[in-house]
Formats: sequence, C-alpha cells, structure tokens
Amino acid sequence: MDRAGVVMKHFRQLAASATAVFVLAAAALHANAAAVYSVIDGFAFDIRDGGAVIHEYRGSSHAPSIPESLLDAPVTRIDGSAFFGQESLTAVSFENAVNLQTIGSNAFYNCKALTSVSLPDQVTEVAFGAFQGCSALMDVKLSGSMTAIAAQTFDGCESLANVTVPRSVQRIGAYAFGGCTALTTVWIPDSVTEISATAFEGDANVLLYCQQGSCAEAYAVEHELPYVLAGDVNGDRTVNINDVTAIQCYLAEIDSLSDEALLAADTDGDGELAIADASRLQMYLAEYDVKLGRQL
Repeated sequence: MDRAGVVMKHFRQLAASATAVFVLAAAALHANAAAVYSVIDGFAFDIRDGGAVIHEYRGSSHAPSIPESLLDAPVTRIDGSAFFGQESLTAVSFENAVNLQTIGSNAFYNCKALTSVSLPDQVTEVAFGAFQGCSALMDVKLSGSMTAIAAQTFDGCESLANVTVPRSVQRIGAYAFGGCTALTTVWIPDSVTEISATAFEGDANVLLYCQQGSCAEAYAVEHELPYVLAGDVNGDRTVNINDVTAIQCYLAEIDSLSDEALLAADTDGDGELAIADASRLQMYLAEYDVKLGRQL
C-alpha cells in the first residue's frame, strides 16, 4: 500500500473510532434520561415545540411502525441513537409517519438485521451515520425532500446493491456509502453539486449512472470510477442523435445492447426500453425541458 493509501486507511480508522465514541456517549445519555420520558407502544418520547420526539424504542416488535402521533402530538423527529444496536430489528415502517421530518445521528446504527427502508417524502434531514453498520440492508428508498446524504449515512451497509439519489439532493458526504461492498449501481442526478472524495470508499464494484456534464460525471472521471451517462447508448461519452439510432436499432432487433447500454438507453427511468425512450432522447437533444434517467 502506498503512503496515500496508508494515510487514508488511518483516517478511516480514526473516523470509525470517533463514531463509536459518539454513539456510546449518545446511548449513555438516553439511558440516564429515560426515566423522564413517556412510553406508548414501546416508544419513549417527549413533547417539544408541539411535536413528539422519539428518543428510544423499548418495544418487543421486530418490525415496529413509526406512529403518526403520540399523545396527540405529531411525531416530527426520531432522535439520535433511538434504535441504537437493536440487532433483532428486521424492518421499520414509515407508512404512518406522515409528520416525520428528521432522523437523527446514528438513529439506526448497527441494526444488523434491518433489510429495507422506505423514507417518506416529508423527511428533510437524515443525519450523520443514521443507518451506519446496517449490514443486512438491501433496499433503500430515500426521501424526495432530502438536500444532502450526510457523512457515513450508509457506511458499512454491506448488502446494499442499488441506490437512486433523489433530485432534491445537492451534497453527498464523506463515507456516505463507504464499505458498501455489494453496491453496483448508483443513480446520481445533476442536482448534486458536491461529492466527498471518500463517498464511495471501499466500493469496488460500484457503477455511477449520471448525466452528461454533471458533477457526478466529473467525479467518476477524477476518481477513475466506471460510469454510464444517461442517453449515451453507444458508449462514446457523449449524447447525440447516434444514440437515438442505437435505441431504434435495438427495438427493431437489428442490433443488441450490453447491460450498461440498456441502462443508458432507459431515458425515462421506468426500467423498460421502448420507443418512448427514443422519443424522450430526441426531445432532450432538441433542448426541450426534459430530464434523462430515473426521476425521484
């Protein structure tokens, strides 16, 4: 390992140690203050500024549902470390959490059995390390109101395979997806203007799916990561009328396309390749106000 690699490894170890200290301190604070909280259906909470803040889950369910309200107060926040280290937790439902806005730091830290997360669109903030160490987490739907994916949010989520970053997101923090060894495809929209150098640290198989001229394309080039441009069907690193022809030839069964080319050709992001994708690409080239790729 060269000097730069040694330095990066050392920094990663320091970051992990700092996270562990923070989490343990937060857990201790919860334990010390727990007696003053109200508890309903296993949720320890208090009322703050008219909203209910969940501080800790003490229930026995392995798949709890975040409630709409507690004591008639809308649940607006899940506090830091609220589900810290609950290794038997397999799922959390946010279906009823229509008032939830914030998920605090390390809220689901080390919930190693948690397999899927679907965040409601009114959630505007998911803080540092919220799902760090959730090693069984395979499926994630992010909120369409988030403006950032904070540092270490999904660090160590070894089973996470595919991620679509919402168009509301502008920044992806340090180690946001670090150590996601199963991560293969990440769709990054052109709304993202800042990506940490270590955002995908340790993700050997990751493929970035992005738009021509975007921050994500520049990031992939700078960090020598494989990437696909939405609409770049023939793989020449530009989007033009030749790509429309490539889609048409595929649909007419004249030519075949690789898996990466098929991903690029799905210009409306619906998971299927049809004449609508060629039409959308033509509109894009004619400078109509359309976006290419997955829309979230």
